[in-house]
Amino acid sequence: MNKQLLIKSLICSALLALTNPAFASWRCEVDRCQEYTNCSLNGVSMACSYRSGGVEYGGVDFENGKVFSIEWISKYFDNNSNLIEEPKDGYFAWVNNTRRRFETINNGECVKFQSNAAFPEFKYGLC
Repeated sequence: MNKQLLIKSLICSALLALTNPAFASWRCEVDRCQEYTNCSLNGVSMACSYRSGGVEYGGVDFENGKVFSIEWISKYFDNNSNLIEEPKDGYFAWVNNTRRRFETINNGECVKFQSNAAFPEFKYGLC
């Protein structure tokens, strides 16, 4: 399982390297990307984009250059890639290789990752 996680991490890192501010801005320049104007990072509103690397992978690029890679945990989604009813302990995803709790707002149009001691709160979508 660790080998599989390492391979997934390397793939995500390679995909995100291409979206790093040194190579591109936060604006969409590839397919499967959506720009948003009302994202936030630690409560500071700014623009961002969500780039999908597939059903299980994506990344959020903020206007200020901060980048988050996301590996979605498949057990929270149905066969149509829609979230199932929220489990009692909440939803989780791997963000920059760290398990992070998230919630959806506005009927799933906005995704908010909660902060913890080491990582900031951020949200993207139609928030």
